[in-house]
Amino acid sequence: MKPLDPKKYDCKIVASDKVYYSQYPFKVRLIGNSINYADIDKSAAIVRYVHDDFHSKHMKIVDNYTRHVYFKTLDAFEEFMYIFGDAVNLIMGPISKSHCDALQKVNSTSNYALEQWEIRKNKYFGTYDTKIVWDWPQVAEVYGAANVVTQTHQSSNWYKYFEDLGDNVMSVADSKTNTRNTYLNEKDIEDVQFFMKLQKGNVIKNIIRVIIIKND
Repeated sequence: MKPLDPKKYDCKIVASDKVYYSQYPFKVRLIGNSINYADIDKSAAIVRYVHDDFHSKHMKIVDNYTRHVYFKTLDAFEEFMYIFGDAVNLIMGPISKSHCDALQKVNSTSNYALEQWEIRKNKYFGTYDTKIVWDWPQVAEVYGAANVVTQTHQSSNWYKYFEDLGDNVMSVADSKTNTRNTYLNEKDIEDVQFFMKLQKGNVIKNIIRVIIIKND
């Protein structure tokens, strides 16, 4: 994966927060939409270009209300921009080597892994660099029925459950809880994990750490 050079393009560029569809680091938004094409002849040319036998291996177009084209490589992206740059009003992709490394790290991590990473422009609430995602409570934990193991998502019960978990974390670390997520800082995560394991058992589904990537 290689980063794009923001200085080469006139339209708005946004640092991407993921590899799209797990394959495409680069993405552009086309001018107009699927109802009102800015230039119907150019739009048709773009569709033919993206879907031909060669280019379809390196890019794809998703035509919902807004229309986006996705690219697997920098070369494919740059060639498209050379031909159809005037049909693009937004570019999303990696803007530095460290950004490429972050995207590859996020993309290579399983959604089921305990430890995960999220690319953001800022910390959570401007303060916290880590987020705990709590596992859903069991009916047995909510109602005290030890012989029941089916999960419940009833809001009147799980809201209190997550609130209690957040209160426990707050007793040992600076944190903020919003329903199923508790936000805190990396320096406290080891102590919190140990404390919650003793107090509540295996209640943590994911620990997500922020990787800060700014456009400038």
